[in-house]
Amino acid sequence: MGSNTPLDTVGDRLMNAVYRDGSLWTAHCVDSGGRSAARWYEIDPNNLSSTVQQGTISDPVLYFLFPTIAVNGNGDVVVGMSASHSGMFVGAWATGRTAADPAGQMGVPFEYRSGAGAYNRLDGGGRNRWGDYSLTSADPTDDTFWTLQERAL
Repeated sequence: MGSNTPLDTVGDRLMNAVYRDGSLWTAHCVDSGGRSAARWYEIDPNNLSSTVQQGTISDPVLYFLFPTIAVNGNGDVVVGMSASHSGMFVGAWATGRTAADPAGQMGVPFEYRSGAGAYNRLDGGGRNRWGDYSLTSADPTDDTFWTLQERAL
C-alpha cells in the first residue's frame, strides 16, 4: 500500500539455510497463483535429489516476501517473513510447526508487527528493494526463536 513500485522479492533464490540434526532447512519466494508465496524445505544432505518434506505458505490476498527459516533441537520450525497487499503496509509475519505436525504443514501465518508506512526506496536498477535484512534463528542458549523482519515507518 502506498508504494509507487512493487516491492522486489529478489527472485526465487534461497534466503537462508540451516543445518540441524542431520537435515538442511531452507526457504525462498515462489510464484503461487500470481502472488509471492514462501516455500520451505527439509532436505537430507546425503540425498539431495529429493526432499524429506516441503510446504508452501500462500494466501489468496497476501504476498509473502523474504522467508527465512530456523529449527530448534526439538525439531520445531519457525518461518519469519514479510507480508503485504495493496490495502496494507508491509508488516512482519511468522508461522511455525512442531515436530509432531504432519509433514509439509505449517500453522496459520500471523502478523506480529504491522507496517506503519509506504516504502519507496528505488535502487540504481529501479527496484524497490525490501527484506534483505530479514532472519529467523534459534537462540543457542535456550532454543527459543527470534525472527527479525524489515518494517517501514
